[in-house]
Amino acid sequence: MAKPWRLAIYKLREQLEKECLSHSSEQRRFQNRRLVKNFTAELGPSSFQSIEMSYWLLCGSPWQDELGYDDARQEHYAELKALGLSPEFDPSKDQLKHDLKTTCKELSFRIESLASWIEAYESWTVWRMLNSQPALWDGNDPHARQQEIVASIIARLPLSDGVPAWAITAITESSQKWNSSQWLKVLKAAVRIAGKSEKLPAELEEWVWWRYPVFSRYRWSAAEICRAARQRFGESCDVTNEAAFQSAWVRRGLRFTGRKTRRQRPLLWNFVIDKEVPRNVSFAYPTLTLMPYENSSSQA
Repeated sequence: MAKPWRLAIYKLREQLEKECLSHSSEQRRFQNRRLVKNFTAELGPSSFQSIEMSYWLLCGSPWQDELGYDDARQEHYAELKALGLSPEFDPSKDQLKHDLKTTCKELSFRIESLASWIEAYESWTVWRMLNSQPALWDGNDPHARQQEIVASIIARLPLSDGVPAWAITAITESSQKWNSSQWLKVLKAAVRIAGKSEKLPAELEEWVWWRYPVFSRYRWSAAEICRAARQRFGESCDVTNEAAFQSAWVRRGLRFTGRKTRRQRPLLWNFVIDKEVPRNVSFAYPTLTLMPYENSSSQA
């Protein structure tokens, strides 16, 4: 059950890395529904029960907390609540028999919602690393990039969450290639990274990033987002120039695709205005390596 999600997320990470290395800031795109497409491709032709079990694994199973993405899952649940839907998806046999089309449509919506929030988490992690360590994303200097990667791994070694096996492998392979002066440069960079506190994003920037799944899927326009920002943050939020606001976010990799309408309150307005965004999101990547049947066997 974990495999389709795991492969889809690993592919997303590769796509995001390529996006950062191969494109300028104006050309980069984050949160453009890559994950749900990856997930659908990994599932392939599947029965309703298989898709339902894949959803249940992250939203309802005994292993959901161990698989990570707590922030993304809570945002997903909050969206469901705002729409009047239950966090639990447990259709009755009668529903499946008499209204299968509607039930399938709801499951499809839940999958897309969940995937959009996980993608927000993944891309947020990449975006923060992109800003804090630009050398990590220098596609024109592979040698400097490799040194920065190893320095980042060394800087993380004392952390309680540990370092993945692939990271240790990268250090070992690098040690066979570099001389003492190169390693001295790497270790100095590691000290710099370890002693450098992360520059936290501005509240408005954090809010837009973590509300983009709503802005994207419900087609909010730049004008609506600016209006919502002014209502949420008050006079301290200078977003009166919609064109400049939209252009600034294009350079950050997000585009507002909604068209101007006469609606006063787009869908999920109160959710966007009132609900707090996730705070203190870790740099650590969830791995989705836990296999439920192995867990059950060990407990048995």
